Amino acid sequence: MGKIFLIVEGHGEERALPVLVRRILYERLGIFDFLVEAPYRMARSRIALFGEELSKAVRLGRGKVLDGAGRGGIIILLDADDDCPKDLQDKFQIYIEEIGIDVPVAFVAANREYEAWFICCAEDLRHHKLILNNAQNHQNAETVRDAKGHFERHVMVPEASYSETIEQEKFSAIINLDNVGVACRSFQKLCKEIERLAV
Repeated sequence: MGKIFLIVEGHGEERALPVLVRRILYERLGIFDFLVEAPYRMARSRIALFGEELSKAVRLGRGKVLDGAGRGGIIILLDADDDCPKDLQDKFQIYIEEIGIDVPVAFVAANREYEAWFICCAEDLRHHKLILNNAQNHQNAETVRDAKGHFERHVMVPEASYSETIEQEKFSAIINLDNVGVACRSFQKLCKEIERLAV
């Protein structure tokens, strides 16, 4: 059985990303023989340094992947925030070549935040009790600086509040993967990287 090891920045992603990765494996790729390891969490600032602390996490992930007969790889996910995803990707590429790891490592910067993947398909979520009946898709979700706040203010019902550790996992389980893939390039990249590691 192959393994995918995740490195994430927040408590919300720690719970949500495994759900999303499994859905992409099962629903989009028809792959069921992969174990998604519990994520390794570290601060975004430390991930974005691309230094020794990240290298320790990557080496830990390498051991997990090799335990799975070497099938799979490592995915590093963070929010781009105000950084350019391409600049982050370029820094990552230099970093990963320098450390010379012998298992595949993917890097994905959610542009600008993970929650952009929710606000781009708000209409698909209307059936949920926390979502407005007239919630509208954001047409340029990856340009929104405070996607979490936008989701709470414009997509969720007035009495609801957004908690990353609860809502991020919850909505990762029900978003329409195809629609998010069309709307968000960073989500397309996540799907492509998962496919590269798993196929």
